[in-house]
Amino acid sequence: MKKVIYSAIIFVFCSVSLVAAEQAQIYKSPLFDFEISYPQDWQVKEISGVIAFISPLEDADDNFSENVNIVIEDISGYQMSAEQYAKEADKNWLAADGKLKIIDFSQVMLNGEEAYCTIAENDSLKFKQYKLVNNKRAYILTYTGQPDGFSKFQDIADNIIKTFKV
Repeated sequence: MKKVIYSAIIFVFCSVSLVAAEQAQIYKSPLFDFEISYPQDWQVKEISGVIAFISPLEDADDNFSENVNIVIEDISGYQMSAEQYAKEADKNWLAADGKLKIIDFSQVMLNGEEAYCTIAENDSLKFKQYKLVNNKRAYILTYTGQPDGFSKFQDIADNIIKTFKV
């Protein structure tokens, strides 16, 4: 009986994984040596060195597309750990946006890489930002949403970010 239950659980897990894989696109950047998966119904835009994954609008009244964006910074001129980089980046972010409030800062693992997660908000937006350092580059992955809808897309954004590989 246990064997049947385990087999059923494995079958369901594999089925869900296959469906999720079929519904995802993979973005690969040979220039910056990373890849990331995103939902099929999201758009990808590359603007001035920023790669943005943009959610579809929910309805005619929706005027903001939640998004995950990636910024890559060359830090070859600096000797910085991921923690040092993350703290310095947050300090600069606070200086640039006088209304920004940091809600949480923590160390996390992102696909086996040490990273730092900052949750912040200002008057109109909420952010969940991951920073990691690999091969003299800093990778900054940011989920941006409006405060009232932030949690609605957070699982999707987290799933996108969790697929990031350098």
